[in-house]
Amino acid sequence: MEYLSEYEQKVLAHLLDKEKATIRELIRELGMNPATLIRAVDSLVSRDLAVSKRETTFPFRRYISPTEKGKAVASKLKELCGILTERGGEAVEK
Repeated sequence: MEYLSEYEQKVLAHLLDKEKATIRELIRELGMNPATLIRAVDSLVSRDLAVSKRETTFPFRRYISPTEKGKAVASKLKELCGILTERGGEAVEK
């Protein structure tokens, strides 16, 4: 069984709310180290949970979006966080 890291979970949950974001936006909004964020995004892409598309013109931004599979996983993660919160546990921050 494979697990998502905390960082992968944060990115995926954020993308569920936002639909698509650039790497720079994700770094700023999630407060993550750029190298850590890029590793998390690359892992999500390799697992078919997100897609990455680069603009073909300047400034060549890289957009990240969740796949249908990624949206389903992110929805389940949010559901689990809600259950943890209801029971007094700590949920993973967005």
